[in-house]
This record gives sequence, C-alpha cells and structure tokens, in this order.
Amino acid sequence: MFMAEPHSHKPARKQREMLPSIVVTDVIPPSVINAIERGSEGSHSLIASTGDRRPLAVLLNQPETQRVLGGAIGLSSLGLLFLDAFFLPEELRGRGLGTMLLREFEEEGRRRGCRWAFLYTISLPEFYAGNGWNVLGRTPCDEPGTFRVFMTKSLKPCSTEHQFRGGHILKTPRQRDFGIQQKKDQA
Repeated sequence: MFMAEPHSHKPARKQREMLPSIVVTDVIPPSVINAIERGSEGSHSLIASTGDRRPLAVLLNQPETQRVLGGAIGLSSLGLLFLDAFFLPEELRGRGLGTMLLREFEEEGRRRGCRWAFLYTISLPEFYAGNGWNVLGRTPCDEPGTFRVFMTKSLKPCSTEHQFRGGHILKTPRQRDFGIQQKKDQA
C-alpha cells in the first residue's frame, strides 16, 4: 500500500498577484462615492440593519431666479444626521433665517428616523449652541487660536435635554467649559 507523505501535495504556484494601487485625490466622481458607499453599507447593515445613507440639502433660494443663496448640506446614515456645511449670506443674517434652515434640516433628519445630529464648526458655535446643540469637544487647527468645535444634538421628540427659561436655553456644563455663549436666533 502506498502512503503519501504529509505535505506532499503542494498547490501549484500561482502567478504573482498584482496588488491594488492606492490613489489620493480631491476629485471624487459620483461613481467612486457609489462604489464606496455600497461597500461600506453592506458591512454596517449587518450590524445595524439599516443601510440608509442619503444626502440632504435644505436650500434658501432667491424667489425670482431660484438661485441658491445659502443653506445646509449633509447626510443621514444609520440613525445619525451629519451637518457638513451651513451658509447664510451676511446680509440675510439676524432675521431668523439661519434658525429656520437649521430646524428644517433637523426635522428632515427626524423624518428619516435619525436620533442624533453631529457637526463640527470653526465659526459661530454660539449659533448652534443657541439652537440646542451641545459641545462634545474641540481641537486646535491652523490659524493659531482657532479651534474646530464638535457638537451634537438629540433629535428625539420631546427631548428634555435642555431647560428653557424666559425664551433662552440654559447652558449645560460642557458649553460653559468651552466658552460657548448661547444666543437665541443669532443667525
């Protein structure tokens, strides 16, 4: 009887496999975004059962031309709402339009099932704090003395996170710690 020696069956040597290349770019076409989102949503779906990444824009349009004057853009994913950019022209500030845009952005997040919202800002953290956002922390960035302020807000209906007195939101300890002043309808 013939017995094969252990390890006598060696697989045929494969041709040298080419490794994928790594590319760094600041130009991201929609096809790239779709490929990465499809791949990442598959793994998140296994954990959270919701592969629901969706962009969101709330726009302020000029009435006659419908030209975009400002607004908020971000996305919702896995029960979270991310505010990526917010802009309101200087001449339109102080009329409550910023607060209305922000509230509409948050409300759409609620309609999508988001429970929390996140943002980071370099300018106007007081505006966001005045609209119920809490400071998570801050980190220094270029231009010495400049900080990115990371903020979050509960989107749960009837949140008791903030107390109201005389039309003003009371500061939480974290907001005092980071020197964030709260002002109602600053934008």
